Amino acid sequence: MADATLRVEGLDTLLVKLNSAMADSTLRPPMQRATARLQRFIAKYPPPPPASTYVRTGTLGRSWTTEVRGFAGSLQGIIGNVVQYAPYVQDRERQAWMHAGRWQTTEDAIKQELPTIEADFGRAVEGALSR
Repeated sequence: MADATLRVEGLDTLLVKLNSAMADSTLRPPMQRATARLQRFIAKYPPPPPASTYVRTGTLGRSWTTEVRGFAGSLQGIIGNVVQYAPYVQDRERQAWMHAGRWQTTEDAIKQELPTIEADFGRAVEGALSR
């Protein structure tokens, strides 16, 4: 499975100030936005190669999923794809040569979107700590 995971760690200050339920309600919305942002980025198809006659079904793009899990004082956002060939198209470590440089990878998505995601989490934490 091609997938990526975002994990929020180092929440000690926030957890001291807020109870666990408030910390979850503070961080879950930006985690949901982060996973949705990454899913939109990774699900985009590049233009087909010149002279390609292959007809795309869109299955790969439609098969990207997101999930947000909270456990043991942490929050985890998961972006995954159950299509068997997804890693050969969109995972940097396993990407087939014919897709390299054309198809974005999960790592590309994180690298591109991380500044926006971090800023979103920062605003959420600042807002919670200033209450």
